[in-house]
Order: sequence, then C-alpha cells, then structure tokens
Amino acid sequence: MKEVLPLQSPLKILFIDDHTGLRDGMIFMLQNKNPSLLIIGVGTIPEAVKKLNEDKIVILDLNLDGENSLESVSKMRGVKSDIFILVYTMYNDDIHVEHALLIGVQGFITKEASVDEVEKAILAVGLGNTYYNSVASKVLRTLLPQNKGKHIVRDEKSYLFDNYKSLSK
Repeated sequence: MKEVLPLQSPLKILFIDDHTGLRDGMIFMLQNKNPSLLIIGVGTIPEAVKKLNEDKIVILDLNLDGENSLESVSKMRGVKSDIFILVYTMYNDDIHVEHALLIGVQGFITKEASVDEVEKAILAVGLGNTYYNSVASKVLRTLLPQNKGKHIVRDEKSYLFDNYKSLSK
C-alpha cells in the first residue's frame, strides 16, 4: 500500500448522505486512511446548509430521501460560493451524470468505488481539479464534441429528468 502524503492543512469536508451507516462507515474509513481529511456527516440538505462553514468540499449523494439533491447545489453555493461538489452516488446513467456535469460539479464517482478511489477523488477536487469516474468521463466525452463546448441538455433527456418524479413506481 502506498503512503499518503499529508496535506499542508486539513481538508474540511461535508459528507451528505441519508444512509447513516454508509455515511458513518465511509467517514470512518476515509479518516483512518488519511487523517488530514476532517469530515462531518449530515443526512439532509437543510442540515448541510446550517453546517456549511469552512468546508472546502461537499460530498453529495444524488438521492436524499427521494429528493434530487442536485437541485440544492445552487442553494449551497449561495451560502458558500467557493465550495467544491463531489457527487457520490449509486446512479451511473447518462441522465444523472449529464445533469450533474451540466450544473458544474467538480467530481462524480459512484458508490461502487473503493475507498482508495474515493480518497483520490477527494484529494483531486480538494486541489481544485476535477475527478470523474469512468462512467462520468464517458458521458463528458459525448457532451463536449456534440455541443461544441456549449452545455445544452438534449431535449428528451431534459424532459425525462425534469419529470422523473412524477412517474409511478
């Protein structure tokens, strides 16, 4: 196992996931792996907005109690404009990935990732870079040439994404 170099100063992170066991387990594993990561966990967006202080990164689950958490990214950025968003989700479909990329998240990683990859994503985003797992990278590659640098959601996907909550189970 390679040695992790300590950061110049602690990296403050707000981890938002409504599954307490997963959230607490990931926080425990990440902090044991890299003590320079100072992580606070919350389960809802209102809790997150209250706790959003000196954090540099928000690790954000896409689905919080059935709600699309991407809709709250602008609210969080209204409180702290320089926050970096790293999406951490079970969703790996084009619609969710595309929507996240188009609102300007700095990272996207699925919950299939190892703790090592999650740490790598956190450190990349914490340094001001981007980190997209292979699924998000594939979607990103299809967006850029197709739109010639303009971020335009394809009509049928936009319609589906905007209206998915109204669909029956």
